[in-house]
Amino acid sequence: EQTAFSASNKETRPIFTGVNLEANGSKLTAIATDTARFAKKTVDLNAQVHFNVTIPAKKLVDITKSFEDADMVTVYIADRKAMFSFGNTLISTRLINAPYASAKNIIPLTFNYTLAVNAREFLNALDRVSSFGQTVTLIVNEDELELMSRSPETGSANAKISTFHFSGNNFEIKINPQHVSDAIRALGSEDVTFSFISNGSPFVVRNVK
Repeated sequence: EQTAFSASNKETRPIFTGVNLEANGSKLTAIATDTARFAKKTVDLNAQVHFNVTIPAKKLVDITKSFEDADMVTVYIADRKAMFSFGNTLISTRLINAPYASAKNIIPLTFNYTLAVNAREFLNALDRVSSFGQTVTLIVNEDELELMSRSPETGSANAKISTFHFSGNNFEIKINPQHVSDAIRALGSEDVTFSFISNGSPFVVRNVK
């Protein structure tokens, strides 16, 4: 659920409609991308396992909803299918039979600006201004954080956030409000951290934990 939202819904590039699951020893990493946004989640495993498969994102979300009340889920990987066993239920789904692009260098290692905010407060401000335009401008310095949007047809709106922590010089960037909102909601944390390189580069949104 924390990665599938970033998968593509365009069947022209089937591999990107899935969630890539890679088990490498005691770590399981899930990634998904539609090439405009990228999501990654890593969890610990209680066994040494090795596999790399891609499962259709929509199917995977439906399956995970089925075992929300299960204490333990066993996953079986075959050449063409993945199976999920919990309680008295067994669900299988096909795999996407194509290599997934390497994601090792997708996320930058160094940043020039860092912004920490309360997730709910930021989402509320984003929701208030996003209806006035397809993009929202984020303007921040050590003393002030403001979200703005303008449209010749609908007018303009702005919202200021009082509680935040910012490191770096004055910074301004245009963001896609839907992409950012999806990311924050998927993280499911009380606070989130934005890491920026420049106003023309991709940025990262993280659960601070």
